Amino acid sequence: CENIKSTGPKYGYHANAKKTILVVKPEHEALARTLFSNTGIEIQKGSRHLGAAIGTQSFIHDYVAKKVVQWCAELETLTSFSTTEPQAAYSAFTFGLKGKWNFLQRTTPNTGPLFQPLEDVIKNSFLPTLTGRILTELEREVLSLPTRNGGLGIANPVQKAASAFTESLQITRELTTKIQKQEWQCPSLEKIKE
Repeated sequence: CENIKSTGPKYGYHANAKKTILVVKPEHEALARTLFSNTGIEIQKGSRHLGAAIGTQSFIHDYVAKKVVQWCAELETLTSFSTTEPQAAYSAFTFGLKGKWNFLQRTTPNTGPLFQPLEDVIKNSFLPTLTGRILTELEREVLSLPTRNGGLGIANPVQKAASAFTESLQITRELTTKIQKQEWQCPSLEKIKE
């Protein structure tokens, strides 16, 4: 901690222990508390970082579950508007609400089953109000297709979670490798366009 305080400023990093959270595995918590006692650094088994959850599986599970409850409530509110303003509700869902869980799915692995309550609200409340009818399983699958394929682009969040994380890993693989190797050259624009 003292080393960071002394060398950090020459690199433009000014450490503030009171704003620092150290995320540790449960088996290392006692050692971390000993090493960082009297520094002001908060020690946790998990934390939110840039909108994603990091830490123990139980912390991640609880974090995602709380977010899903919040999004279900927001979707129920949006559903109430869809009876009189279906196009506005669809736009709000497509361009606003679903982006919230899409980001979390891209950054946090193994979350699919935690999104079942959200899928239940989509299938049993939002889509029936939007379409004016109860949907069959086949109709739900069709509506999850992109609009260019005849659907509404309202994907099942349970099914989308695994592919969203995998796709994110693939998209960021080159950048991640460069960061890990501490390489400074950015990929050429030609490679990005491919």
